[in-house]
Amino acid sequence: MTWAYGDLSCYGSQIHTPNLDRMAQEGVNSASSTPPNPVCSPSRASLLTGRYGVRCGVPTVFQPTDPGGLAPTEVTISQMLKPAGYKTMCVGKWHLGRPPQYLPTTRGFDEYYGIPYSNDMTPSILMHNTDIIESPVDLTTLTKRYTDQAVSFIRRSSTNPFFLYLAHTFPHIPLAASPDFLGKSGMGLYGA
Repeated sequence: MTWAYGDLSCYGSQIHTPNLDRMAQEGVNSASSTPPNPVCSPSRASLLTGRYGVRCGVPTVFQPTDPGGLAPTEVTISQMLKPAGYKTMCVGKWHLGRPPQYLPTTRGFDEYYGIPYSNDMTPSILMHNTDIIESPVDLTTLTKRYTDQAVSFIRRSSTNPFFLYLAHTFPHIPLAASPDFLGKSGMGLYGA
């Protein structure tokens, strides 16, 4: 994963992250975990299945034109939670296969909103479920839109068990930030 716990101010970063700090204070924290792979697709496969990416058939990063994805025989956490009555949503970067049969809505997620691979890959597309809703993607508004989608899902689902998988695109390069945050952190574009 490209995001590290060290980016949070509660772990010593100079980037001011009060909302995430509050979540860390109220939740469970781990400063001694290691991602099972240094690149996107295998790490995401591991996170969602609990198995090493290479054992899931995801040894490397998927490209937008690849015909495959996370094998349908692999069970994701969202697929395990559905029979228990959970509403599920995936927001953000998916990167486990672009063909329709590999998208989040076929992997146990009721809803999907995001970019199906890295923001440095082409074509640049934003999807809602299986529909392309924007191309090219306005990266400067992406973080806000992902956050809005996540908050909306939480509000819609708050009376029932739910599982939200939120995978923000940034800090994957190329970086982008909304004008509302530029110059505010003192940490440049990465901090914004």
